[in-house]
Amino acid sequence: MTDHEQASFGNGSPSGGGPAFGSPPDGMGASNQSPPGFSDSGFGGGSQFGGQPGGGAYSPPPPKKGMSTGCKVALACGIATLVVGIAGLVGTVFLCQYIGTELQEMGVAFENLGGGGEVGTLNDQNRQENPFSRPSNDVVTEASLERYLAVREKVVREIEGADEHTSTFLGEYRSSQPDVLKLLESMKGLGELKLEIAKLLLDEGYNPDEYAFFTMMIYFAAEEAEVEDTDMSGTQDDQIGQNEQEQIQDMQQEANEVNNDVYRLIPNVPPENLELFSEYSSQIDDLRVEKLIDVYMLIGTYQGLEGGNFN
Repeated sequence: MTDHEQASFGNGSPSGGGPAFGSPPDGMGASNQSPPGFSDSGFGGGSQFGGQPGGGAYSPPPPKKGMSTGCKVALACGIATLVVGIAGLVGTVFLCQYIGTELQEMGVAFENLGGGGEVGTLNDQNRQENPFSRPSNDVVTEASLERYLAVREKVVREIEGADEHTSTFLGEYRSSQPDVLKLLESMKGLGELKLEIAKLLLDEGYNPDEYAFFTMMIYFAAEEAEVEDTDMSGTQDDQIGQNEQEQIQDMQQEANEVNNDVYRLIPNVPPENLELFSEYSSQIDDLRVEKLIDVYMLIGTYQGLEGGNFN
C-alpha cells in the first residue's frame, strides 16, 4: 500500500474526497442525535443500552441486589408450609387440651352429682357447723317447717336458673333413644347445680341432712316418691366411651336407691306432720320441681339420716 493510501485510512478522507472507513456518512457524524424512538438517556436514565452519553463504549448493567423473584417465591412457599405445619400442630395441641379439659370437668361434675368431690366437702363442713338431730318419732315443728320452706325457695330458684340443663336432662333421660352426648352434658350441668346448692345450704347455715329429711318427708306425704325408671343399660353411642356409659347407668342406679331410701328412711309420715303439711300445702306446691331433679340433688347428701329415730 502506498503512502497516499495509508493517509486515506488514517486521516479521514482519501484523495478522491469520499468518506473513509470509520467516518460517518454525511448527515450522521456531525451530530450526536439519537435514533428515532429513543431518548438520549435510553429506556429510563443514563446512556443508551448502558453506554456513556455521546456514544462511549458499552457497559453491562449493574448486578441486581437481593434475591431473585424465583428465590423469593420458593422461600415464601417454604415459610407458608412451615406456618401451616406449626398451626396444625398448635391446633392439635389445643384440641387435645380442650378434650382433656372437657373430660376432666365431666369427671368433676359426676363426682359432685354423686355427692362427693367439693359437694361432699362442703356438706361435711356444713354438718360440723350446723348439726342436725332427727326429731323424735319424725314429728316436725311449725318453726322447722317454715325454716325449711324459706331455704327451699332459694334452692328452687337455683334449680329454675339451670333450666337449660334440667330440661335437656329430663328430655333425654325419658327418651327411648337418648342423645348420650346431650345427656352427658346436661348431667355435667346438674353436677354444677348441685355444687351451687351445697354452697347455698352452707351459706344459709342449713344442714343438708335436714334439707333431705324434709324434702323426703313431703314427697312421701304427697305420695310422689316414685322415681321414673328408664332402663338405659342398652344405651350405646359410638361417640363416647364405655366408661361414660357406665357413669350414666351408675347414676341412674343411685337415683333409684334414693327412691328406695325414702321408704326405708321414712317408713311413714306421722299424722301430726300430715296435718301441718296440709296447712302449708299452697306454699309447698309452689315450690315443687320435677321430682327426678330433686332426687338427683339428694344423691349422697343425707348420710346423717341413717340410724335416726323411727316410730
